Amino acid sequence: MKEFPIDMQLRHLQRLKSLQKLKISRSGYIVQSKIYDSPKQAQLFAKRTTLTRLFTKQHDPELPHQLELPSSLQKLELECFLEITTPSWLWVDNLKNLKKLYIKGGLLCNMDEIVAMTVEILQLKYLTNLEMPWKDVMMLFPNLIYLEKVECPDLNSFLCDQNGVWMSKHNIKK
Repeated sequence: MKEFPIDMQLRHLQRLKSLQKLKISRSGYIVQSKIYDSPKQAQLFAKRTTLTRLFTKQHDPELPHQLELPSSLQKLELECFLEITTPSWLWVDNLKNLKKLYIKGGLLCNMDEIVAMTVEILQLKYLTNLEMPWKDVMMLFPNLIYLEKVECPDLNSFLCDQNGVWMSKHNIKK
């Protein structure tokens, strides 16, 4: 699909009450059926689209207030993520069973509004625009026991080893 997830698709996903694993994958820099020459062009388009969507949701009482993923979800993988900010379907405090979150590639710049208190394993790969301090990671993901980052140049404050891995000391068995 050229655009995912749209509101209708999220409504259909909500019906899958026992869904445990979901992978959303896109290829290239395609946004709403247009192919862009560079990630920067795609990012500008995605920013405009996100702002338009936010404005529409605030001013259209017909739209449902809260679209979300099924609460049974335990693992979520996002590849070539074309949102620049955390989408509203990740804001909700619905993902109470989410243990693993993998974000690989894309335009994501920050994860400030994500609600993922139960995430234990976080993998961030090829996110050249993502900026966030280590203390924010610890606040957003208080149950984190394992983090891996690969080629995320603006995450240099992360307390990872030379392989880009961080493990909680509380998780190490003696």
